[in-house]
Amino acid sequence: MLDIELIYEGMRAHGPVIAEPYSDLALVRGGWDIVHLSWPEWAIRRDRGPVVAAADAARVLAMLRLAKARGSRIVWTAYNHWPHEWHNYRIADMYLQVFSMLADQVICNSQTLVDEFIRTYPAIRTADCRVIPQGHYRGVYPDAGDTAKEARNRLGLPPDATILLCLGVARRYKNLLALLRAYREVAAVREGVFLLIAGEAIEEQFGRQLRREAADQPSVRLDLHHIPDDQLQYYLRAADRFVIPTSLPMSSASTLLALSYDCPVLAPHRGSFLELRETLGPSWVSTYDGGVRAQVLHDALELSRPDGPAPLGESFGYSAIGEAHLRAFRELVGRL
Repeated sequence: MLDIELIYEGMRAHGPVIAEPYSDLALVRGGWDIVHLSWPEWAIRRDRGPVVAAADAARVLAMLRLAKARGSRIVWTAYNHWPHEWHNYRIADMYLQVFSMLADQVICNSQTLVDEFIRTYPAIRTADCRVIPQGHYRGVYPDAGDTAKEARNRLGLPPDATILLCLGVARRYKNLLALLRAYREVAAVREGVFLLIAGEAIEEQFGRQLRREAADQPSVRLDLHHIPDDQLQYYLRAADRFVIPTSLPMSSASTLLALSYDCPVLAPHRGSFLELRETLGPSWVSTYDGGVRAQVLHDALELSRPDGPAPLGESFGYSAIGEAHLRAFRELVGRL
């Protein structure tokens, strides 16, 4: 995952670090000070049925216990309470509850998120809980510095519309159908608005559903294909607001991606979005209660796009974030 690579790169700028991707072989070989997992559910085979998932969960937990017995510390960088998509949710819940009991350190990108995780996984009350911000992506992805007008021209978007953007892999949990239905109500009473949904629909049936829902909406465009890294800039520079239409996430890397291209964000009123709004201001991060609906979009369309770049200071840079991780890891293993 890109964020992990950037964190380790930032760590290496502040001290000698040897890092290797998580694997069974690495755990068996042993000798690690830290075993670091960001999405522990991805260590489990999720698409082979409940029996395989349960057996895999037992295997991973046993190997992590072995690593702890050999002196390793388990660090969990926690983003969202539960997997967004996993058919065997009961297995996932049990696995993550047991995994939380093994965690020696839990890192979240806001104190609100730490508190939410403690409510869901009370075992981590005895862990070393840390707050380290999520990083921005300035200088990571290509950026030609196009104006909104130039970006819209490149993508063939209406030059004078107020554009709402939802960018990322088109998955069911993201409430894209609800977003399209809410937008239909908005477009019926407002002129000069436009909704752009961009990202690969990896489930063909869902892609067809989205196209049917948008078929009679002339101010909606669906770019349901993979968006290359060098094209992300144009979508985000062209939009007036980046919309997260589901209240499930407690945090989102997409938020920092949008802000890295100076695109304001509309996000659910929970988790790390609250502290981002306090830090950057409501003109850059606005939030909504409840589910996405027409009034939420009406309110977002009333907001003007702020001038200048989003105020992402040094604390959101991966050098500072890497240094904070290195300090946390060293303190955990008692080397300071």
